[in-house]
Amino acid sequence: EKAGAEKSQRSEDTQAAEESVSGPAYSTPFKEILASTDAVFKYFSKPSGVPAARLGHAMAVLGMNLTEDEVEKRLTDLGRPEYIDQNMFHNLIEEELRKPMPKVQELLDYLKQFDKDGKGALSKEELQEVMRGSELSHEKVQASLRKMPRNSEGHLDIAKLSKYFLELGDPQVGTEETARRDMASGVRQAIVQIAEAEAQYDLKDAKAFAQFLQDADVRLVRARYLTELVRSRRPLPRRQELQSMTFVPPNSQEAETALVSHQEVQTWAEGHRDAIICSISHAWETREHPDPCRYQLEQVAQHVALYEAAFKADVWVFYDYASLFQFERFSPEEQSSFGAAMQNMHVMYAHEHTLTLRIESLTPDDVWNCMMYDETELVPVYDKDKQRVVAKPLKDLVANKAAYLSRGWCMA
Repeated sequence: EKAGAEKSQRSEDTQAAEESVSGPAYSTPFKEILASTDAVFKYFSKPSGVPAARLGHAMAVLGMNLTEDEVEKRLTDLGRPEYIDQNMFHNLIEEELRKPMPKVQELLDYLKQFDKDGKGALSKEELQEVMRGSELSHEKVQASLRKMPRNSEGHLDIAKLSKYFLELGDPQVGTEETARRDMASGVRQAIVQIAEAEAQYDLKDAKAFAQFLQDADVRLVRARYLTELVRSRRPLPRRQELQSMTFVPPNSQEAETALVSHQEVQTWAEGHRDAIICSISHAWETREHPDPCRYQLEQVAQHVALYEAAFKADVWVFYDYASLFQFERFSPEEQSSFGAAMQNMHVMYAHEHTLTLRIESLTPDDVWNCMMYDETELVPVYDKDKQRVVAKPLKDLVANKAAYLSRGWCMA
């Protein structure tokens, strides 16, 4: 409990002191750390200097995460003063800066602070704590985490992660100029590098397209499943429900998943499987469901069936309601997936390996009005109050009859 309180107090001190320094102390390069030393000293200082009991906290703000024993040794070397004056503080910082750059074990020790269950691995949420205070968006952090080494439970292995970060460092790591860059900054900068690399996808490379789908966890829908929905007079489900659904295609006895797996897309990208990928551009006709009357679904199913028959290849469809996690996104993974997908949505429509099908027409008035007054025709939609999918009549949904070309669109 004492250790926990000490850690909590240090965390609060660190956060408050960082706010008093010009710019986050953890992102300060090694050469500039001394420039922040005076501000940190001023924040922690009493009239006679920094209290000895607060020395470890003050040094932590500058990225120097000393253990209690190490802090005690520094105080002993100084003659056990009650307060640390400004010259002493400067000398301590300079001494730390002259030490060799942290190796794997030191990075291990740093990351273990965030391993709450002590299993030697970090969940996405725990590594998000490492990134607290970074300017990098949550979506970019989560996208970069997908590329990092994991254990059998899917968590980030601390031992492998430490080596991974050190290997990822810029070419100057280990040289005199960058020696002793603070630990938090090193981890954050590594994640930034990964995120920046993740943000660019070659619009001519099939493998880059497959990588985007995997990074953002975007799923394609089998054209045969859309045909099955039309045949059974069912509207398109949300991604959340669809990802566990299977169906049995006509003239087959084996069930298939409604969504295409990332492995299947990877096999296609490597040239070992034929497939045609179509992205649907369409207008949402109600707030709760894009196509409650199934009019758009019929148009898509009819057209992609022609491609499937003509080219004798699988047709996989990007249809936003079914391919992306929809409202309400509860888990961090769903939020991250949606954010990463939206950040690079142009890939779906501008890539050389996709076709874009535009549905510019809306449900005809006679079809719409017929369903409006038929309360036996229900549409499964998410209900925020009940926090689950509920079947509702069309009249209970919020309609949007704006024409396709009158809506706001992005140009890719």
